[in-house]
Amino acid sequence: MAIQPQVTAGGSRQRLLVLALAGVLVVGLALLAARPLLLGASLVEAPAAPPVTTATAATATTTLIAPSTSPPSSWPPGSTKDPFRPLVVAGAAGATPTTAGATATTVQSSQATVPGGGATAERKVTLLDVFSRSGTRYAKVAVDGSSYTVKEGQSFADDYRVLDIGGACATFESGVTRFTLCEDEAILK
Repeated sequence: MAIQPQVTAGGSRQRLLVLALAGVLVVGLALLAARPLLLGASLVEAPAAPPVTTATAATATTTLIAPSTSPPSSWPPGSTKDPFRPLVVAGAAGATPTTAGATATTVQSSQATVPGGGATAERKVTLLDVFSRSGTRYAKVAVDGSSYTVKEGQSFADDYRVLDIGGACATFESGVTRFTLCEDEAILK
């Protein structure tokens, strides 16, 4: 009588299946590692677009006003400042990069002609604060370094008048020119 070898159920078949799965796994990992090499040319980033510059009229003079480096301490959480509202009125400004990586704001100024042919001197007007006292809204404004606390309708610094005071912004008038400033913004008028 001859003895036949006993085959355990799935012994060599199981080993073959495990080896096949290990081979598929190794091939998959090799493809993942080689993917950047195979697709490298198509993953190259496009060059950045050149910076956009704005042109101003040849007759306009421009003056750089350095931006604030940190938010003022008067900004309470949940402030009414609109993060989507531009800090400078469109058409009146452009951004100029500086060497330190910061951005300075270019403010286009307008000079009014006075009788006699001369131009009035430009003055730096800065809205420092907007607040309410006894139900009346006030704006604290600096004109060339001199500070004024004014309410709606009141004139100050010889040539300026407050037209409207909002939550964090105020509208002013200088001669026949209207302009709006928000807290910590400045303009030459």
